[in-house]
Amino acid sequence: MLPRNRQRGFRGEPSNRISPISFIEEVMTQLIRLLITAMILVMPMKPEQPKTITDKETINCLAEGIYFEAGNQSNLGKQAVAWVIFNRSKDWNLSICETVHHKVGKSCQFVWYCQSARKTPNNKNWNESYKLAEDMLLFSSNYTDITKGAKYFHASYVAPVWKNKKKLTIIIGNHLFYR
Repeated sequence: MLPRNRQRGFRGEPSNRISPISFIEEVMTQLIRLLITAMILVMPMKPEQPKTITDKETINCLAEGIYFEAGNQSNLGKQAVAWVIFNRSKDWNLSICETVHHKVGKSCQFVWYCQSARKTPNNKNWNESYKLAEDMLLFSSNYTDITKGAKYFHASYVAPVWKNKKKLTIIIGNHLFYR
């Protein structure tokens, strides 16, 4: 028996010609196979396994940065502050803790860090900030930099002198983010 896409010739013998519809079906089948193969090669076979972080201090530093800068903000606002810390850390070649505690002269990058009366609270906002810090450090590839590389931000009710020298990337809640 002949394959369904083969036509018979003038005298009934098999022909090497393929009907236009069969040809299109065959091409589409091959394209779908290629696409599926490409997707399999690009997609991870199993979910990302958590990275091992033995340094709880790093998680705590990021959580403090998130909490004291955006503790009352949405989850997206908290993520954005974490991205600023990540971006600064990468750009300045500092650890997360060094970035959060960074001082220029007597001025702190994060004002709350210079305040002597601060203490880490134990409430819902702190728990959310800590969990987010832990998740973003352990599963960083699951998060996208929503700030588009921002290294600076401020609340909408302040106007820092540097704001016109930077490019605004996004506004989330009452925070404006710049690079």
